[in-house]
Amino acid sequence: MADQNTSNKSSLKFIALGGVLLLGLLGFGVFMTGTKTTEAPLEASVDAEAPQSVVIDKSVNLEKAKTERVLGDQTAPIKITEHASLTCSHCANFHINTLPELVKNYVETGKAYIVFSDFPLNAPALHASMISRCLPEDQYFAFVKTLFETQESWAFDVGYMDILKQKAAAFGMSGEQFNACLQSKELEAALLDRIKAVQAQWSVKSTPSFVINNQIVISGAASYAEFEKSLQEALAEIAAKSVEPQAPAPAPAPNTTEGE
Repeated sequence: MADQNTSNKSSLKFIALGGVLLLGLLGFGVFMTGTKTTEAPLEASVDAEAPQSVVIDKSVNLEKAKTERVLGDQTAPIKITEHASLTCSHCANFHINTLPELVKNYVETGKAYIVFSDFPLNAPALHASMISRCLPEDQYFAFVKTLFETQESWAFDVGYMDILKQKAAAFGMSGEQFNACLQSKELEAALLDRIKAVQAQWSVKSTPSFVINNQIVISGAASYAEFEKSLQEALAEIAAKSVEPQAPAPAPAPNTTEGE
């Protein structure tokens, strides 16, 4: 009888241990599923299936993410729209060497404002644009500045996603927010649709490209002097229109009294 009791206890211990191992494996599988990330070229990224989760997309405020990102007062007479890719070296050069002068001499003086239009040319640029737009609006340009200034350290690295996550964390973005942002197919589609619209309207084929007052298109890594020439021309045109002689108002009809 003692042998039988010992055998029963051993069986129970084995069953209990097996149950613990099974639960552990299931838990590990759930963890791995929840943290799975994918890296793919831009074309493949568009068609990739996002993890099935209703909660994830709800955490991304699509309307705020799509809002224009603007430097300066939008009542300024000159509008400069910059179409740029965050992995473009010429774009980085503009932001590091030319933009500060434009901001100082035209934005801060109320002569112009700048609209940043995302034009990602590859998967790292697309993901970086998505992350930048999921940050609070008042942190957008600071984050973009960081990305351009440190472009060599992330844009061409196979592990760029982990580097982007670290950079976003420095701006207060949690890992959950980071993953939710990248899994928003609506935001991804909005950025890609914008590229198509810009190509159709302005024939933009390279970055950076700039449109001044919806009229003048500047393509490539233009110097500050080139920008200033175009901006001065735009200001002169605006000034000329403001002093054009107005057609004289028609003379008022003479007062008449009934019966005269």
